[in-house]
Amino acid sequence: MGSAVAIAGVALVSLSRSTLSVDAAVWIVVGAMVVQGAYHPLTKPLLRKYTGLEVATYAMVAGFGMLVPTLPWAWPQLSTASTGAWWAALYLGLLPSAAGFVIWGYAVARLPMATATALLYLVPPVAVGIAFVWLGEVPFAAELAGGAVVVFGVAIIGLGDRMLARLRRRPPLPAQSGAPPEAVSSSVSGS
Repeated sequence: MGSAVAIAGVALVSLSRSTLSVDAAVWIVVGAMVVQGAYHPLTKPLLRKYTGLEVATYAMVAGFGMLVPTLPWAWPQLSTASTGAWWAALYLGLLPSAAGFVIWGYAVARLPMATATALLYLVPPVAVGIAFVWLGEVPFAAELAGGAVVVFGVAIIGLGDRMLARLRRRPPLPAQSGAPPEAVSSSVSGS
């Protein structure tokens, strides 16, 4: 239930600035989502043996190895890239990618997979907040509402087990037990 709520919030955030259209870019994002969805549970066994830094390093080296065949097509852009572009690439490689995956590995090693991946729903509202502070992009009302829905969905996921445990410990209501109210109240008070 929490995932459904959070996904609805992500959809609100994502669709607030665009029209609903399915083009090549959407399929690339869907493909990235599927690959990332497979990556997270597949790293869990590795994190029992290796640190988050080791797993992130191996994954990034493997990813780089898969990109090496595309180097001939990228070389003209790489050789003429500005200093600012190289600094941006360095920043993206070190902070959001390397540091992010190391921290992610640390969290996944210590949290249940459902809890860890549920926190990924917070990426769109955090991105909206960072875009406001860093880029000066004023969020739309739908983005703010979607962010609130996402946070609510993640809270449901995080509190779900505790809420279910409380419901299971609660004595049945008289109307639900099938016994007369007097029998239920005497059995509860007698125990």
